[in-house]
Amino acid sequence: MFEAAESKFARMLGLTVVLTPVLLSACAGENLFSVSAAVGGAGTQLEITAPADGSTVTEGASVQVIADATAPAGVASAKFSGVFKESGEAAFLSETETFQSPTVLHLDNTLQAVDGAGTGGVYIILLLTDGLGVTKADTVSITVN
Repeated sequence: MFEAAESKFARMLGLTVVLTPVLLSACAGENLFSVSAAVGGAGTQLEITAPADGSTVTEGASVQVIADATAPAGVASAKFSGVFKESGEAAFLSETETFQSPTVLHLDNTLQAVDGAGTGGVYIILLLTDGLGVTKADTVSITVN
């Protein structure tokens, strides 16, 4: 019961809870748990600054994605992608970058169009994973004509 309640509470606060078994000799061999919490995702900020939400690009053109990120636990990776709103199919080739855990980062990546992908509404998605494995996301909506 304690473990389930603690985990639910921790998720609400963006905490990672680690339960560690501890053997205490005074407890006649009973296993107790010590609880420690690491702040994961708390204070992590991510914002796509380009392309602007609602902008339009020409079919077949690449899209430059620029974002600013701050992660007290450090940035481990960033995944850039673009998918059509209606089908979920890739409009742009996904790109993943890994880092040595900088706490402040200016991201700049150019997504290449998928050949023959077509036109329509597209979500540009940026997933940022911090040094503790917590993922944050930001999305902008563009149109491919």
